[in-house]
Amino acid sequence: MTNKPSAGRQNPENGGVIRPNRKGLTEWQVRVLEEIWKDFPQNRPWSRRVLDAAYRLIRDATLETLYDDYRALSESLARGDLSCTSVSFPVLNPIPLVDHSVVKWYRQVTGIFTRVKGNPDTQDILASYAQRVRTSNASIPRPWREVAAVFVRQWLGRCPDHMVLKGAHGPGAVAERVKPVDKSATVGSLPPHASAFAGMLALNDHMVADGLPRLSYDPRLFARVILVPKDFRRKRVISAEPMLLQYMQHGVSAYMMDRLEFRAETPIRFTDQQTNATVCKSLDLATIDMSDASDLVSRKVVHQLFDEDWRTLLFGLRSRCSIMPDGTIVPLRAFAPMGSALCFPVESIVFASVVVAIIATSQAPYTTFLRRGVHSEEYSRATEGVYVYGDDIIVPKHVAHLVVEGLELCGFKPNRAKTCIDGLFRESCGAEYFNGFDVAPVRPKEFGFTRSSRDERIPPMVDIANRLHKAGFLRAARFVAASVPFPVAVGLRPGYGHPALPWRNLGRVRYNTKLQRYEQQALVLVDRARSVEHDGWDGLMGWFHHRGRSQRAGSPRLTAKRAWRGIDQPRVVDE
Repeated sequence: MTNKPSAGRQNPENGGVIRPNRKGLTEWQVRVLEEIWKDFPQNRPWSRRVLDAAYRLIRDATLETLYDDYRALSESLARGDLSCTSVSFPVLNPIPLVDHSVVKWYRQVTGIFTRVKGNPDTQDILASYAQRVRTSNASIPRPWREVAAVFVRQWLGRCPDHMVLKGAHGPGAVAERVKPVDKSATVGSLPPHASAFAGMLALNDHMVADGLPRLSYDPRLFARVILVPKDFRRKRVISAEPMLLQYMQHGVSAYMMDRLEFRAETPIRFTDQQTNATVCKSLDLATIDMSDASDLVSRKVVHQLFDEDWRTLLFGLRSRCSIMPDGTIVPLRAFAPMGSALCFPVESIVFASVVVAIIATSQAPYTTFLRRGVHSEEYSRATEGVYVYGDDIIVPKHVAHLVVEGLELCGFKPNRAKTCIDGLFRESCGAEYFNGFDVAPVRPKEFGFTRSSRDERIPPMVDIANRLHKAGFLRAARFVAASVPFPVAVGLRPGYGHPALPWRNLGRVRYNTKLQRYEQQALVLVDRARSVEHDGWDGLMGWFHHRGRSQRAGSPRLTAKRAWRGIDQPRVVDE
C-alpha cells in the first residue's frame, strides 16, 4: 500500500493524480477519458478529423457537462430518438444512435464518472422529500382497486399470528443512533402505537432481564431522515427507523417475501433482480421506471388493497412521523419511505397488483376476477410478460402505454424519461440493452481500494480494470491496471486481476507446501468486525445464540491487507 498523499495531492487509487484541473477533473480522470476515447468502435460514423477535433475537447470537459451528456443520451434512447446532441463534444453533433457499438462507446465516455460523489443542494432534496411524504395521496380507482385487492388477498393469504414472526436487526442506521454492534445488547423503546405487537420481542434476548421484561414506550420516538450518496448530482433520502420497530418490521418483511417469492402465479421477485435484468432485453417488452415510488405509496393505497388483519399489522409497525435533520417533524402520509423494512415488499405488492389489475380489466370483465381471482385463465394471460422488482416494472409492449396512463391515474409517477416502450433501448435493474446488445457502461462509485466492490471483495481499481476489459474497452483497462500501486493476484476466478492486463505491481509467488498449491500475494479486502463482551443474562443468552460465545460481532468493517491467494501454476516462483 502506498503512503498517505500529502495535502493538495491525490493518489491514483483515490481517483486522481497530482491535482484536479480548473474544470474539476483530475489529471488521472482526464487520462481515463482519453483512453476510453481511443477505444472508439471500428464502424464509427465520424471521420478521423472530426474525432480528433472532439478528442482535443476532453480536457475542457467537466463532471457537470459529462453528467448532462449522459442523461441526455439516456433520455434520447428511452424516447426512441436515433440522435442526440453533446455539450462536451459539440463537433460530434448530431450523434447517430443507430449502432449498438457507438451507443455503448459514447455512454461509457460520458458515464464513467456519473456515480462519483458530488455536492448537490441538500436543502432542495430534503424540502422535496418532506413535501412528497406529507402530501402523498395516491388512490386506486374502482374497479382496479377491487380486482387488485383480490390478487393481494390470494397472494398473501391470512395474516400470521405476529408471535410466530421472527424479527431481526438490520445492518443500517436507526433513529436512536445505536451502532450496529450494540443493537443486540441495547434496551430500546417502542412508539405506543406498536404496543399490541410487543410480543414479537419475546425471542429477543436483550429485552428480558432476570425473567422480567424491560420495555418502555416513547411517544416522541420518530424515524430519522438521513441522506446517502446516489450519484454525482443526487443524494438518496432514507428513513432510519426506530431500532425495535425496525426489528419487528424485518420479521414481517421476511414472511411476506418468503410467502410470495416462489409462487408461480405472482409476477413479483424480491431476492433476485436477475430475472428483470435478463428478460428486459426483449423488444416485445417495455420497461417502466417509477419516480419517488416509495414516497408515493400512500397509506390510503395500503388501506385499499390489504385485508383488515394485514392492515392492522402493517399500520402497527410503520413510523407515523419523520424528524428532519433540522429537527422539523413531518407527519407521514406515505406508508413507508425508503429505509423501512416494510418499504420494498409493500411497494412491490402494490405495483404488481395494480399493474396486473389494469391489464386484466382491459382484457376481461372485472367481475371475472372478483369471482376467481388468480385461479382464472384470464389472470394467467394478464400476468404473462409482467415482472416486478420493487419499482422496476416490465410489461408487454402492447399494453405499456395503458399501464403508464393507469399508474398516473392512480397518483403514481412513472418516470417517462426512463420508461422505454417504443425505441430500441431497454433498462431495468441495472441492465441496459440497445437492440438486444448490452450497452451498460462501467460506472464505479469510487476508484480507491478501501471499500468493497460488488460482491467479490476485490479492490475497486482492480474491479474497474476487469470490468472495462470485459466490456471491450481494452486501452482504458490497460491504463487503469497499470495505475494500480498495490500487489495484485492474477487469474480468471472472481476477485482476481485479469491475466491479460499489464498490472503495475504483480504480487510475489510462492508454493505452499501445506496446502499444496501456488499462491500469489495481493491486497485484499477483509472483514474486521468489532465485538463486545457481555456478562450476566445477556452474556448467557449470547452464549446460546452465538455458538458458545458471549461476544456479539458488530457490523464488519472492510480493511485492506496483504494476503496470499491461490493461483494456477505460474511460470516463475519467487520463493
